[in-house]
Amino acid sequence: MGIMLTRIYVIIIRILIIGGKLIVLLSDYLEVSAEDLPMFDVDVPIDTKMVIDPTELIIREPKYFPTVSAANRLYDFFNTLIELYNDRKFPEISAILNGVHEINDTYLGESSISNHAQGKGPDLGSLRDYIGNIVNMVGYVGGRPNVDAKALFVIFSLCTPNFGKDGFSDLLTNILYCDFSKYTHNVLNALGKENLFHENIDEGPVQHQYWNIDTHMWEDFVGCAVINNYPTIFVPKEAVQHTYTYTALKFIMAIPVVAEQNRNQGNITKQAVYKRIRDANPGLSVKQLAFNIIRENPNNLADYLNRILV
Repeated sequence: MGIMLTRIYVIIIRILIIGGKLIVLLSDYLEVSAEDLPMFDVDVPIDTKMVIDPTELIIREPKYFPTVSAANRLYDFFNTLIELYNDRKFPEISAILNGVHEINDTYLGESSISNHAQGKGPDLGSLRDYIGNIVNMVGYVGGRPNVDAKALFVIFSLCTPNFGKDGFSDLLTNILYCDFSKYTHNVLNALGKENLFHENIDEGPVQHQYWNIDTHMWEDFVGCAVINNYPTIFVPKEAVQHTYTYTALKFIMAIPVVAEQNRNQGNITKQAVYKRIRDANPGLSVKQLAFNIIRENPNNLADYLNRILV
């Protein structure tokens, strides 16, 4: 009885009221310790300022998550954009990109409890502008045995300098909504909480879309948990990061910085080389700088992919 009362007190203390909304950790709501949860332990409905890293989803193969399905879906989405660009079907590209929306069901990102619907969603203008660069880069590194889902994401990330990290997380949630939904269902079943899952379109609290690899287009879908009356999908804790595994900064430190060190026979530190590069390119963001380096010498991208895609 004492342990049960302590658990109840902890939950009561943890539950807060902010802006008239009930805030509670998933672990408290599901009555499972945070250590035993397979998914990231978010507050519902307030956002945690973290992102979803797709490379971690693919590499780590989290328990209960349909990794193969997710990898195939990511690959098909980016590859579809590339094929449409090569066929000069620009209206179709716009239609796909206009179908991308901010989805709050993960409670990860930049939104706040007072302005939840105003998080930084995908920058569609940037996406359109840089599709051509992505196509060129994919063509350039096409000699690799397989430009897989991870490679496409890295290329996409480095070749869209005006596309913020939260936008990538939102885009990923759109593409993989049904995979996150399946993961949510699997986790709830494992925890004996399957009654919290809603999958009927007529009864579901919110209808979203996911990327259909058969039609190469968005398709309506409903399937999520309902936590405190909020639609919720779970994300494996392995894939939730403060930033992405492969960032523009990591690319710069791994390729042009190391190349400059080699030219100086190791007589200069990485930080000194990086400072020299930044000083020579004032006013540029790190992403814009990385993109300029790749555009001027695509071999840098090929070298980077060969280094990380092992």
